[in-house]
Order: sequence, then C-alpha cells, then structure tokens
Amino acid sequence: MHVAQKCARFWDNDMHQNKDLKRVA
Repeated sequence: MHVAQKCARFWDNDMHQNKDLKRVA
C-alpha cells in the first residue's frame, strides 16, 4: 500500500510538472 501511495504521489507530481512545462512552452 505504501509503495502504491508513493507511486501515485510521484505520478501526481509528474503530471503537475508536465502541465507547467506545457504552460511555459
């Protein structure tokens, strides 16, 4: 369960970063 939570959190961060990158670009 903990690993899944960490993975989900990492994905969330990645998605947010992607949105930011797209906004800048």
